[in-house]
Amino acid sequence: MGGLILRNNKREAKEAYDILLRRQISEDRILTERNSLLFLASSFLFLGFVTLSSDAQILRIIIPLIGLFLSFLLYRLNQHAIRALRYFHRSLKKLEKESSAFSYMRKNKITPHEDPADPLLKDNWLLRKFTVWSIHLHGLPTALSILWICSLVWVLC
Repeated sequence: MGGLILRNNKREAKEAYDILLRRQISEDRILTERNSLLFLASSFLFLGFVTLSSDAQILRIIIPLIGLFLSFLLYRLNQHAIRALRYFHRSLKKLEKESSAFSYMRKNKITPHEDPADPLLKDNWLLRKFTVWSIHLHGLPTALSILWICSLVWVLC
């Protein structure tokens, strides 16, 4: 019933679209700011780790453990943010597809969404696998975790 109302009422569809778009932009900004803060924290931890003398063995073990915890935290927080971004993305796409308010977008093929038939995405496995979302969710936390694990192994050996 709700889809039918939005399909026929252009004003409500545009209001819903604006709300979803604002929430998507807000969640994206939060994701970016969170990643920046956690990178800054990791940078300070790496600086502390590198500048510690070999006399502070316990700190040289604790710092990589804190770094691993931050990497796991980054993964979990990004997982939640990307789930929300995907929901907003699907909702916007559904509104664009079903509402008459967005017929101009369909007619002129102007949507912010990727076209799965795009030859650039279809022929290049690398571009299909490494999306912005997969980099935020898997790439960044994995890279930081590998650095922290290497640091921990270096201290323990």
